[in-house]
Amino acid sequence: MKLIDDNLLHRIKDKIQGIVNERGMDLVDFRIFWQAGQWVVRSLIDYPEGGITIDECSSINRLIFSFINREKFLGNDFNVEVNSPGLDRPLKEPKDFLRAKGKIVSVWLKERFEGKDYLEALIEDVKESVVLIRVQDSIFEIPFSLINIAKRKVQHE
Repeated sequence: MKLIDDNLLHRIKDKIQGIVNERGMDLVDFRIFWQAGQWVVRSLIDYPEGGITIDECSSINRLIFSFINREKFLGNDFNVEVNSPGLDRPLKEPKDFLRAKGKIVSVWLKERFEGKDYLEALIEDVKESVVLIRVQDSIFEIPFSLINIAKRKVQHE
């Protein structure tokens, strides 16, 4: 398995962050990895309020591809993927949790908290370093540093 140099990773990510932010979008997630004999640059993007289109993803894809190709960062054999995070987008930053306020989320913790390492809960509020969630009749303050993965739970009607 090939690994990418941290310096190069940050240079590419910073440029992609700039491309996305210039258009009023957020870079929700970003990864570069080696797969099937080539580098894959995967970015999840969305507007802060959601609603990114396939055409917008395609446009950003072309910009990222042109940048990486022009700079020859990954050689000639690489693939760029730009996608919407979808309804079950990962919640990573406080702003992501704010967007999901009042919604049910699935939360996997890095270590046990109040005897649990997984919670399905309603987001009540978001503060600087914690999210307040309601599990039945109890409200818990979960530090962001304790959250491994959090996603909005998709409700089927």
